[in-house]
Amino acid sequence: MKAVIFPSLPCGTVSAPPSKSYAHRQLICAMIAGGGKICGIELSDDIRATLRCMSALGAKYTINGDVVTVLSGIDRNIKSAALDCGESGSTLRFFIPICLALGGSFVFKGQGRLLSRPLGEYRELCEKRGIVFEHGDDLLKICGKITGGCVTVNGDKSSQYISGLLLSSPLMDTELYLALTGETESKPYIDLTVSELCAHGALIKKSGDVFCCMNSPLKPLSEIVEGDWSNAAYLYAYTFCGGNVRVNGLSEPTLQGDSVCLKFFGKLASSCPIIDIADCPDLFPALAAVAALNNGAEFVNTRRLSFKESDRAAAMEQILSDFGCYVERYENNFVIERSDLYAPKDPVYGFNDHRIVMAFCILASVLGGTVYGAEAVNKSFPAFFKTFNSLGGKAKLYDE
Repeated sequence: MKAVIFPSLPCGTVSAPPSKSYAHRQLICAMIAGGGKICGIELSDDIRATLRCMSALGAKYTINGDVVTVLSGIDRNIKSAALDCGESGSTLRFFIPICLALGGSFVFKGQGRLLSRPLGEYRELCEKRGIVFEHGDDLLKICGKITGGCVTVNGDKSSQYISGLLLSSPLMDTELYLALTGETESKPYIDLTVSELCAHGALIKKSGDVFCCMNSPLKPLSEIVEGDWSNAAYLYAYTFCGGNVRVNGLSEPTLQGDSVCLKFFGKLASSCPIIDIADCPDLFPALAAVAALNNGAEFVNTRRLSFKESDRAAAMEQILSDFGCYVERYENNFVIERSDLYAPKDPVYGFNDHRIVMAFCILASVLGGTVYGAEAVNKSFPAFFKTFNSLGGKAKLYDE
């Protein structure tokens, strides 16, 4: 799909889309608990991937509008299944240890860059225990079982490894002692996982860098998905480049790390700051777009951006360059110089990445432009262009 964006300044008030991060965890906890009701679900591509994997493991559920009711949980007798994770990194990294806790032979399939994204911590974990871990370009096969005990994970690789193992702990035969090494990044996502598990009755204690998971059963709950600060940031961004957008339905305080977006946007609007994105990498494309439209900035701890749906540092370097912005990209930092911007001469490519497409729209709302692959927003925010236009943005969509 092609999106043509005309200069416009979105203004108005909208409701926040539901948090994909919360929804993944709420659905998985309901699956493990054997039941539950989650209200406020948005059926984005990533959430559909998690629902497919739940079905593959025998869970039953109904969908009525934005309400998912889990009727029954995992079939503990399943010893083989194929799980289609689409392009969802969270789904893949959460369900690998769940399947390892069940024990058996499981195949994971994916689309786009999913299976080329790092899984090294799980590979090492499996190899140490003699578990089959066959990772190819098209699929991943695991065969074996983790019963609990002591597991060590490097915290500076991805918080999703840690969350995945924590989520799987109620399914293990014995207590899990999860030890973190290195400098843990994206800590708010781990806090979110622990909070959701404990709300369902899990007994998790943390001593230093070790999580002690007491192998307690989970209980069903009725829950509402929090509003999503990650996607709300891509709406709030317009306020800091000439528009005036407010987003309702966001929790404060919240465990969502991306709630720092307003603080960072404020810095970008008034100065040329240095911003550390170690705990909020999903904000980078929006922050980079706002920085380019204001005073520039330097972003540090950008190394992990290369392992997202696209290499987001490289993608934003290209996008910003197309708008005439001077950029310097290094291994672990990214510098944006204040530049005289202009509309791209030719249509640009959205890199099959929802956040790159939404960041392009921030720039194009001021300068205009055309992006191919606009359907990538369906991964997390299917209503993005409808919301954009409702705020006075001018986007026309065409089938490519």
